Amino acid sequence: MRTVVADIGEEAAVANALDDRHFDAVVDWIAFTPDQIERDIRLFRGGRISSSLSALRARISGRRPHLITESTPLVNPYWQYSRDKIACEDRLICAYRDEGFPITIVRPSLTYGDTQIVLAVNSWQKSFTAIDACAGARR
Repeated sequence: MRTVVADIGEEAAVANALDDRHFDAVVDWIAFTPDQIERDIRLFRGGRISSSLSALRARISGRRPHLITESTPLVNPYWQYSRDKIACEDRLICAYRDEGFPITIVRPSLTYGDTQIVLAVNSWQKSFTAIDACAGARR
């Protein structure tokens, strides 16, 4: 395994760093807009790119079905992030249909990072609520 280091926002630098390397798969968890998807299609033909569950209507409707399936509508009029993810998926599907660009769309229901811990009882407004509660119980 080799590590390729480059700033994905600098397309020319990434293309240079990739050189003539070929990949079985590329997983991109940080493409959030159609422009970023266009860049990724240019850079990673033959790769795989992800999406987000927030694009699905079930995540925003008043009553949520207990199952989210492939037929769940891609609609979210309330959040620009989700509308961008829908546009990203649309572009990827066109690339697949028009030129055979292989894709796998993954919609993680929950992600985490420096400001978000994966816990079902968490909240977006106060991401460390559950941890704070555990720490408080130990005092």
